[in-house]
Amino acid sequence: MKTDEISDEQAKRAVKSRVDEFFHVRSVAEAFASFVSLSQTRHHQLIHSLVEKTLEKKAADVNLTASLFQHLVKENIVPLDIFLKGFTPVIEQLDDTSIESFTGKLLKAAGLAEKEVAELAQKIDTEMLDQAAKRLLDGFKSAALQ
Repeated sequence: MKTDEISDEQAKRAVKSRVDEFFHVRSVAEAFASFVSLSQTRHHQLIHSLVEKTLEKKAADVNLTASLFQHLVKENIVPLDIFLKGFTPVIEQLDDTSIESFTGKLLKAAGLAEKEVAELAQKIDTEMLDQAAKRLLDGFKSAALQ
């Protein structure tokens, strides 16, 4: 696993390039190799960008990203705390959107437990936190992985 440090600007470009390539090539194996080649200190940025981009897309893209996350968990490439760090900024902005099922599936694929999802849900920035948190938790509970 790569640990060489790169500048913030290089990291931003590297992450964007990897995300764009992932959705173009649609290969979990290639994305996995690309992930491993990125410095571990930047993995949370790649998780964050993948989640953001995935939530703009269709169910097939959510399934593809979920498969990648499952593979990263299975191979012990990305620890839970890094997934949490990558998901948190996205979760904070969820408020009243209808993407809880997509987000729930990605959280489940990342290996998070219900307790961790409930804690993340409390970070949603909305006046209707209880409803938003419940929708996210319901999306997580009902998510089925392939």
